[in-house]
Amino acid sequence: MLRNLSRATIRQRSDELLELFNLRERRHMKVATLSGGMRRALDIARGVLHRPRVLFLDEPTLGLDVPSRRGIWRFIEQLRREEVMTVFLTTHYLEEAEACDQVTFLASGRIIGAGTPESLVRRFGPYVLEIDGTDLDVIAGLLSPRLGPCLKEGGTASFRVLDEQFSFAELQAEINDSVQAVRWRRPNLNDVFLWVNDPALNSGLDI
Repeated sequence: MLRNLSRATIRQRSDELLELFNLRERRHMKVATLSGGMRRALDIARGVLHRPRVLFLDEPTLGLDVPSRRGIWRFIEQLRREEVMTVFLTTHYLEEAEACDQVTFLASGRIIGAGTPESLVRRFGPYVLEIDGTDLDVIAGLLSPRLGPCLKEGGTASFRVLDEQFSFAELQAEINDSVQAVRWRRPNLNDVFLWVNDPALNSGLDI
């Protein structure tokens, strides 16, 4: 009512949002008795009840299960289309940022990269090479002269591959005896962030 919505509109939109976030059967419960995920969903429902032109979302799906997260993003995308709504989103789930028009990476309070999701991934390179092994230093010493520095996580060393014509089959045959597994895939925003956030890796990465 503070937003000058009619009672009929409030009732209709409340019913829609409670149904969307699986809260219809809990509509008469006190908020304090709801789970953390339910309270998060309720916060979002309250924030979009009046169809704002600009919506700020701070990690909106934290603590929610996958079906609830998907439902939230389908609804927000619908609002963007139908209401011409601008959404400012902060998230640690970078797959959620892939649908954004613009992405900005922040680390320790400063901007370390920005652009469209497509351009950020494109500038990263065509492939990520992942190699599992017991001695990542040996793997890095073998491949870094050709591929550049690698990201070491657990028992996996990851390399940027900049050459579209790179022969993965030849590489696998060459190092087959010294590694446990070799994989290559297309990069995503998670890869871009990990590289630009590490000074030892981002040399030559124009993000």
